[in-house]
Amino acid sequence: MHRYTKEQVDYIRSIAPGRFIKDIHNKFVEKYNADVSDKSVQNIMHRHGIKNKLQGYHTRKKKGDTAWNKGMKGLQLGGEKGWFPKGNQPPSYLPVGSESLHEGVLMIKTDDPNVWEKKHRWLWKQHYGEVPDGKAVTFKDGDKQNVTIDNLFLTNQVACMHVAIHGLPQNSPDLNVASHRLSELKSVVRQKEGQEG
Repeated sequence: MHRYTKEQVDYIRSIAPGRFIKDIHNKFVEKYNADVSDKSVQNIMHRHGIKNKLQGYHTRKKKGDTAWNKGMKGLQLGGEKGWFPKGNQPPSYLPVGSESLHEGVLMIKTDDPNVWEKKHRWLWKQHYGEVPDGKAVTFKDGDKQNVTIDNLFLTNQVACMHVAIHGLPQNSPDLNVASHRLSELKSVVRQKEGQEG
């Protein structure tokens, strides 16, 4: 393995701009009579941040070149103004009502072109209306994929955070609901004490 001296690295840096690696290698070998590969020269350039300024040289647009899309008014792939003929859907299209799992939460497509909501919140709204600010819809049995109206209950966001932080049991419906209600009650008591103090 060749150990490059500071002088050799400086020489490579001085000849690199505008030259291909093969050319830099040949000049280096010629000057120092060194037994090194062009890969070795390329590696030393990389380690010392030496650029030949030819990255993308073969595909770079040169002054006077004609743009590849000159004279085109858009790609015509079966439709006058777009990628898909009128009335056709892309292969990835999912109809309203489709469901998908995102980070463990069941999502439902509620509108086109691409409106998705958490299914449990959407189901709650269908039965009880909008979820009030500061409130959260959560699962009695702690299973985020068990989305039935009987498994949902309304609590406040502070209670959800408190139950999660303190690792209170969430897999037992009765204990889970009770934990949230107790946390809600403690929150109200703290607020009252703050107002009186």
